[in-house]
Amino acid sequence: MTQEGTWDPSPKVDEALKNDLTSILSKLAGAPARTAAAYGKLTGNCCFCGTGLTNDNSTDVGYGPVCAKRWGLPWGKKEAH
Repeated sequence: MTQEGTWDPSPKVDEALKNDLTSILSKLAGAPARTAAAYGKLTGNCCFCGTGLTNDNSTDVGYGPVCAKRWGLPWGKKEAH
């Protein structure tokens, strides 16, 4: 990732992996809270710091209060789908 926000993968990265990562980064850019929450719910860990999610509020949104504040994301209630 460049300072301008452009992702320029190494030519050594497998093409299928590039496509997967591009898709994930696009989802994250378009809907950061929803994408982070989906990852957290899938793994049981915060997608930002990897800490285990231990309370209902964190489990509901998929990341903890510290990372929510750090990244400017909603926390403490379920996101409407």
